[in-house]
Amino acid sequence: MEQIREQLRFKQSILDRVKNFLDKNINKNVSTSVGIHIRRGDFLRVRRVSSNKYIFNAMSHFLIKYHSVIFIIVSDDKEYCRKIFGQKNNVLVTPDSFSAADDLATLTLCEHTILTAGTFGWWGAFLLHNRLGDVITDSKSDHTPLDANCQQDDYFPPWFSFLNNTN
Repeated sequence: MEQIREQLRFKQSILDRVKNFLDKNINKNVSTSVGIHIRRGDFLRVRRVSSNKYIFNAMSHFLIKYHSVIFIIVSDDKEYCRKIFGQKNNVLVTPDSFSAADDLATLTLCEHTILTAGTFGWWGAFLLHNRLGDVITDSKSDHTPLDANCQQDDYFPPWFSFLNNTN
């Protein structure tokens, strides 16, 4: 696994751009950062998007555990995320100008992760700089026919926590 992380390092220019954005937009008194990837787009057609209720419940989990938290959202539908989640003063949605690489780098710089549908957030959690961070998912830990080629232990490593009854 470490070999994979070593191969998937970001260019310094990407890290500099992301760190500059985070430094300018996060209050220095905030002690904990939680990355959230929200995929919508094509997943809306196949009804595989995570519910807003799950996301708000997962956010509450982190607020109870850490108190001073900033939630940093990356998405393929940033306008929607700003509308639903952006009204809170502890939520930051990355700019529309950010590329997918910028968004992924953003997730890796967070201390913790809330996973939603799709693998983009999974890679963000896997590449986290802080390997001790919490990773919360609403995915099912059992297999379906769609998951036939997915090894459960690979996709749901022991450092993932399941947040149940949140749909």
